[in-house]
Amino acid sequence: MSNKVAILGASGFVGSTLFEYLRNDPEFDVTPFSHSTGGAACLAHQGLIFEQLDIMDPKAVERTLKRFDYVVNCSRGGPDVMLGGLNNLLSAAKNASLKKFVHLSSVAIYGDPPPAQSVNEDAPTVPAGEDGYGPLKALQDERVSAAAKRGVKSVVLCPPNITGPYSPYLMGLISSIEGGRFKLVDDGSHVVSIVDVTNLCAAIRAAMVSDVVDGRRLFACDAEHTTWADLCNGLRPILRGKGDIPSISEADFSDAYAREQAAAAPAVVARSALRHLVSDEVREMLRLNPRWARVEGAAKDMVRFFGDKAEGYMRGVTGGTIKVPTTYPADRQDSKLIAQQLRKVRHDPARGLAELNYTLPYTFDESMTAFCNWYTTVFEGNSPEWQLLVESARS
Repeated sequence: MSNKVAILGASGFVGSTLFEYLRNDPEFDVTPFSHSTGGAACLAHQGLIFEQLDIMDPKAVERTLKRFDYVVNCSRGGPDVMLGGLNNLLSAAKNASLKKFVHLSSVAIYGDPPPAQSVNEDAPTVPAGEDGYGPLKALQDERVSAAAKRGVKSVVLCPPNITGPYSPYLMGLISSIEGGRFKLVDDGSHVVSIVDVTNLCAAIRAAMVSDVVDGRRLFACDAEHTTWADLCNGLRPILRGKGDIPSISEADFSDAYAREQAAAAPAVVARSALRHLVSDEVREMLRLNPRWARVEGAAKDMVRFFGDKAEGYMRGVTGGTIKVPTTYPADRQDSKLIAQQLRKVRHDPARGLAELNYTLPYTFDESMTAFCNWYTTVFEGNSPEWQLLVESARS
């Protein structure tokens, strides 16, 4: 009898690839779950049906997890989902007596840039910021570890940026290079820590059937020493415009980036304060005071006076939809992407490869070839994938 596997967050990049990776494996009977099917374009065109599960609904989670032997958590979302939803999953996992709960973490827990010690998993976690992605992932890791002590058989896999077909990371890098917004630091000589999505899927499969049950964190990374120059050269066959990528010294970029961050800091603080001030909870409390109620009314009048632009901004800072510009000024550079080259740490997967007892399906060269072949096929005008993208854009 096949072991039943639930993939949570299966409409995302990793979850959908994992489903493809496991669906023909005779050892497993795999069910993909998503909060909604809206993001499942790469699988929906194959007629595959997702089950819907809201991990914020503890009763639904409890009922669902009892049906499975293994659960792989690829879900993402805001703090409520990543923390409250995870609590629901871990509680249900304990009651369901799973064979294994596999949770995906991120090297973001080590900070940006990470310390040199984070070449190994037992380095201290010092995620950047107070409430961003890294701190949330670090809190998740702590909760999985605590659940393991309570009897939830689990393992945490910690990947860096993920490459391979459908990779949003590589797509963003291509866009930045082609748009003239990317520079190589010191000619791309610094190491980049990445993992091909198929290699990550191999790690997840190995984690499910391994003897590791104590919630420990293991890197899931490619094993080769790859530089940023290697990564960009791997993309060169599909880049439009064959000019060289400009380079900047680490000292010059670090100085410019520090000035840029310092200039942006007041705006970031102001946006954070405004977001808190106009949150539903704060506004509800302020309405109890008649003077503050009049202030809120005046604010609404001001927004109406200044028109759609002001209203759109206010909706944005309160959590609404923001339209992202599709073009950049000619002199704009992707500083945060360039700054990734300052990390200069290769997270070593040796421990994970040994303890989970698996091998990497793809070398770096094979991974880049697979991505370039996929990219060329998908962005040919007559491909089914391209037509699907066009239809999605029109809907």
